[in-house]
Amino acid sequence: MDWLEILDGLSETAINTACHGYLREQPRRRPTPGDIYTRALACSMQGGPLDEGQRAAMPRDYEDNLETCLARARRWVTMGGSMAEHGHRFLAHWGASDR
Repeated sequence: MDWLEILDGLSETAINTACHGYLREQPRRRPTPGDIYTRALACSMQGGPLDEGQRAAMPRDYEDNLETCLARARRWVTMGGSMAEHGHRFLAHWGASDR
């Protein structure tokens, strides 16, 4: 369900492009929802790819979705376990704190 919630609103083309790019670059590592979200978001942006943490270039609806994803990542961090690592990476990518 996390994957569906995080990727909601992104086009199938952007998600497919993100998945294929990730698998080419990281063939031995399983992607997190945040990995694919940031890549798909970059694919769907007009005017070039989105650099790490570059929020100013985002349309408002993407910014709202990102805030939802950041809140979810913070929840993963506080829950601990296997998702904590993914939460930390997603938050670090966007320059957000885990609080």
